[in-house]
Amino acid sequence: MIGNLVDNAIRYNQTGGHLSVDTGAAGGRAVLRISNTGRKIPPGEAQTLLEPFVHGQGTRVRTDGLGLGLSIVHAITLAHRGRIAVTARTGGGLDITIDLPHDSHDGRTVGTMTQCGTRHPP
Repeated sequence: MIGNLVDNAIRYNQTGGHLSVDTGAAGGRAVLRISNTGRKIPPGEAQTLLEPFVHGQGTRVRTDGLGLGLSIVHAITLAHRGRIAVTARTGGGLDITIDLPHDSHDGRTVGTMTQCGTRHPP
């Protein structure tokens, strides 16, 4: 899942653009945020990128792929009781934020994330 998000952030970035990956915790949830400085995306189009077979419009660095990656990330996130937000950045590119609960269905802690994103078992 993280590999797909990072690959997309690189693939659809502009030449010389920036990519950031941040992890942390907030409100009892593990948070992952990936941002890039790709092309400008209309705000209403950003959330549609989670739908199967949607590539969006405009020039891309590479155009291979079926447009399933983000829809799979979305499904995995929801299956783990997570939330995903896709936001168009004002200057171009996307912010994708995923948060997942720290606790399992039976209340056991499932792990924690460090600043570098490493998962540690309880």
